[in-house]
Amino acid sequence: MLELNKIHQGDCLEVLKGLPDNSVDSVVTDPPYGLSFMGKKWDYDVPKVDVWKEVLRVLKPGGHLLSFAGTRTYHRMAVNVEDAGFEIRDMISWLYGSGLPKSLSIGKQIDKVSKRVNMFEPFAQYLKGQRLKLNIPQNQISKHFPSKTGGLTGCVSNWELGMNVPTKEQWIILKRELNLNSKFDDLINRVETERMVIGNKPWDTPVNGFLPDGMDKSERKQLVDTAPSSPEAKEWEGWGTALKPACEPIVVARKPLSEKIVALNVLKWGTGGINIDACRIGGSMGKDGALSKPRRTDNTKFGKSNETINPQSPFGRFPANIIFDEIAGKLLDEQTGNLKGDSLNRKKRENSGGSTLYEGGWKSEQTAGFTDVGGASRFFYCAKASKSERNKGCEELEQKDAPASARSKPAEGRENVLGKPRANPHPTVKPIKLMEYLIKLVTREGGVVLDPFMGSGSTAVACVRLGRNFVGIEKEKEYIKIINARLSQVNLLSFGGQE
Repeated sequence: MLELNKIHQGDCLEVLKGLPDNSVDSVVTDPPYGLSFMGKKWDYDVPKVDVWKEVLRVLKPGGHLLSFAGTRTYHRMAVNVEDAGFEIRDMISWLYGSGLPKSLSIGKQIDKVSKRVNMFEPFAQYLKGQRLKLNIPQNQISKHFPSKTGGLTGCVSNWELGMNVPTKEQWIILKRELNLNSKFDDLINRVETERMVIGNKPWDTPVNGFLPDGMDKSERKQLVDTAPSSPEAKEWEGWGTALKPACEPIVVARKPLSEKIVALNVLKWGTGGINIDACRIGGSMGKDGALSKPRRTDNTKFGKSNETINPQSPFGRFPANIIFDEIAGKLLDEQTGNLKGDSLNRKKRENSGGSTLYEGGWKSEQTAGFTDVGGASRFFYCAKASKSERNKGCEELEQKDAPASARSKPAEGRENVLGKPRANPHPTVKPIKLMEYLIKLVTREGGVVLDPFMGSGSTAVACVRLGRNFVGIEKEKEYIKIINARLSQVNLLSFGGQE
């Protein structure tokens, strides 16, 4: 039996098996990306093919799946979705301006390694010597230190080369497995303390050799002090390992139609298409978010006046497969400046009088179109996010500290919103306006939206605001409380109303 507007706690594969065939209209979800984000165990891998097969089964024929993914693991997500039986229809790119670069400075690491090889050499010799004395292969020790994706790391090899030392937790395991003494405990503790200090550097100190605007003299001195010093390091100064994150791809897939054509499938199941008019860009928003202003055309042809109004072509640009957040939209507009759209005010083979050549001679033609001006972001949907929506409704829940990476000092003149204690500590909360837009795109009013990876509940909140039903699944107990708290406060006024 399909229970609507309820969060089911448990593993999504098991919960999905209890849902009826062909029972939901769409799937809009933000599943694990397989990046072990912020050390979360639930993010160690992307959903397997078996999960997407169950999603396919409960989705109506022609129903759409919109699934967020990470740029590094999008290919794995899309392949699993396709292997489950979905048709890959497109990819939507959600572009945002708030991502922080996490790149390694290669020049500095060269200096660091060259200095530390000498410092860690006694430890490295002791570790390797004890392992060889016990006749234990290196890969046998490596099994105790798997990577975030499940494979073996090269950390044991690095330790024995003197490039690094283990953490406190890793050192405890090594001592147990190799019967090591405690003579290097002080070294391990000292390096562990150093790691903690580096991990909590304030935002206004150099990161990978770059400083924010407004740096003072002490910061300039620190930049000089931390610049690469050896010839080898200077050669690689300015090189890194990663780009600034600014995009999350969304898999756009569809369950194969059960009927021969889309029209028949829509009539039978209510699924198969996407709601273009509800998601047009610009213009006035009417019922259900649809842009209701018609396009008006005034023609004078063959000497006769012919004025038409086409209610099927509302104002607003066709939705694109790129979506911006508000910050990214502003950054784009700063680069493009004000532009003129007016793409419909075109004339064909105009003569000097501004008329058009028809079969009967030159006649005037005027077409009302997009006469707006502004930056290039007006061609795309820009999802606005309220600063308070993350914790709205969670005021009575326990406030938890933000991750260490977010508790740092912000740059001058900025408020560190991320660093404040949170009632909703989920690390990947999506803006509600973004989820509303995606839901409108693939779900008609009154339809049922499935989210097998509900997280902190943005999909559920968006469904209630839009008049859609939802079926939510979430494995983590702590997030169930957050979802229910957020849903208890859902109303148009609390979140600022419809756009």
